[in-house]
Amino acid sequence: LIARMVKFKPEERPDFNEISHIFTRTVEQGATDTALQMKIGEMVLQVQAGNLCEETTDAIINSTKKDLDLKFGAVSKAILQEGGYSILDECKKIGKTDKNGIAVTGAGKLPCKAIIHLEAGRSGWKELVFQAMKTAEANRFASVAMPALGTGNLGQNPEEVAIYILDGLAQFVEKQKPMHVKLVRITVFQPHMVAPFHDEMNKPADSKNDKSPRSNIAQ
Repeated sequence: LIARMVKFKPEERPDFNEISHIFTRTVEQGATDTALQMKIGEMVLQVQAGNLCEETTDAIINSTKKDLDLKFGAVSKAILQEGGYSILDECKKIGKTDKNGIAVTGAGKLPCKAIIHLEAGRSGWKELVFQAMKTAEANRFASVAMPALGTGNLGQNPEEVAIYILDGLAQFVEKQKPMHVKLVRITVFQPHMVAPFHDEMNKPADSKNDKSPRSNIAQ
């Protein structure tokens, strides 16, 4: 797996089909309108500050409870408020997440096409991200956006969450070799939480845990 980084502004997001040749790596620090981008294998990863409910990716990822209660958690509440109660109605029909802790619904009034709900606390974030990405691939979604999972009501350390999410994405690429998912965007609502993700993305390969899937990523 090869990681490559470039800088970009959210309002100037490049089409992922047009950047597969990029090999440069630069970082721009200090401004909330900047973001960091890298490649994991052939999949583009972008991390930025922003509002998940405004994402136009094929799907967004939301963490919730096993019973798909969207009235629990800041992101779930925002999705319900912006997307409308048709999403909640669909959740009630589904009833609960599947054996992997995943459920997929429509997006209501949101600009994305679908929502992948994952059951917070069922397993570690790394495994949940891996399962969510497998679901995205199975549904042939080309692009997926997710929040900084667990850093809201659950109050989890953003530095640790960044490690788990990136490891889950690397494991997905390494084991699944996706044909459909080309772009993953981590959209962080609180701008100060972007830095831990940028820091983790900037670590050289030899500084990562040898047991991590990202130990196979060449910088």
